[in-house]
Amino acid sequence: MLRGDLEARGYALDTLDLCGAVRFENRRRVGRRFPLDPFYANPDRLRAHLDGDHDDAIAAATEALLREGRLDRYDVVGFSLCLDTALGPALCLARRLKESARPPLIVLGGPIFERSDFGYLLELDAVDAIVKGDGEPAMRALAEGRPLEGIEGVETRGRLARPASVPLDEKACPVFEGVDVERYRRLGLKGRRWLPYLLTRGCRYRCSFCRDYTNVRFTYTPTEKVLDDLSRLRRDHAVDSIYFGESNINNDPDAIAALSEGLIRRELGVAWGGLGTISGLDPELIPLMARAGCRFLSIGVETASERLREKWNIGKCRDLGEIRRRLELLHAHGIRVNALFIVSFPHETREDHVDTMRFLGEVAGYLTTVGASEFDLVEGSPAHMRQGVFGLSARPRPATGRYAFLDRYAAFDEIGGLGWEAKQRQARVRLTRFEQAARLRVGLPLALRLWREDPLYPLRRLVRRPYFDYDVYL
Repeated sequence: MLRGDLEARGYALDTLDLCGAVRFENRRRVGRRFPLDPFYANPDRLRAHLDGDHDDAIAAATEALLREGRLDRYDVVGFSLCLDTALGPALCLARRLKESARPPLIVLGGPIFERSDFGYLLELDAVDAIVKGDGEPAMRALAEGRPLEGIEGVETRGRLARPASVPLDEKACPVFEGVDVERYRRLGLKGRRWLPYLLTRGCRYRCSFCRDYTNVRFTYTPTEKVLDDLSRLRRDHAVDSIYFGESNINNDPDAIAALSEGLIRRELGVAWGGLGTISGLDPELIPLMARAGCRFLSIGVETASERLREKWNIGKCRDLGEIRRRLELLHAHGIRVNALFIVSFPHETREDHVDTMRFLGEVAGYLTTVGASEFDLVEGSPAHMRQGVFGLSARPRPATGRYAFLDRYAAFDEIGGLGWEAKQRQARVRLTRFEQAARLRVGLPLALRLWREDPLYPLRRLVRRPYFDYDVYL
């Protein structure tokens, strides 16, 4: 979208997909799936390298990425980051570029900067600015040669900024010309071509563990604009599937119904899906979505403990029976579901965990995949801001200042319960037990289905080819 915005104004920029390049070059690598482990496998090594203590492995990987993108030919280099684990490689590249004869302006941006306070990264000499929220104002300023100081959504040394927000109806259609879209098709298990699209923003629900708790004012891209943009992507890139980004694509059932009716009317013939919630998936809406091409949804169940669902305000659907019925209906209409669970909430009892395991068994036949993670105390969430209410006490981060990103999780003790070390052991045991059940009840049937569809599937898994999980839904 940023590229489309600039090109509509007569400017041009190069888009370098280093993540896709690394994945593609190592798609048949046996052993480690991705060869960038030196960046993030050892925080102490990374911290030392960024402080000037040369690390041969990290330096060699940095030079390889530098050559891959030919980043040393630019006066301005921006890194768009979706995951905090990508900060290590980006900072190493930034540091290396700042050592060149003509050091470029280094700007960091991307989704992770909407969710947390990363302003401390400006303590690093290698980082000149951080873009929070939408990047259009910053990109326009750079293209026009204006300084970034004072631009909406841009943090520089000594200046804080609120995230920029550009109305969705003013967003440009995504531009992928010059991007190796074919590379991603070849990385996929089934060879389908996927492209992302920003359909909506925000989530109307207020789960107390989520950093988006206050972001309940959801908006949608106007339906006709969505249909026009998807028609263009279908025409220009022969796209097979669209992934709608953001937290909850069915915040407004009427908006999804209008989109579904438009897709049917225009006969676009493109599969689609994204993150959704059970609430808002009415029995009348699900068949309509299926007829319009909806093929997959990721849905957060989180826990099947009624006590925890009430305590943590998990209002995406409070009735477990309703969740079960909706999952059955989605399955019946060919919409494949990735169910998301959280294991080891603070003060989670054995009975709470058993309830979740039992519920997994009850709905396993309606699921295509299952995702599970340990509870994460997220800075900015109600649980972090009102720790006493939720019976926990966060520990100070051991790495402060510019290296705080190396501590991905906020350690906490349960008030009157387990300490952090014991809580980690509990989480590992319960997560392992849950994942074993998910592999047996959901993963094995999926593997058998994929094997019937493609006899080479076991071979692909054997060589650990880095395919994208979304392929399994089509």
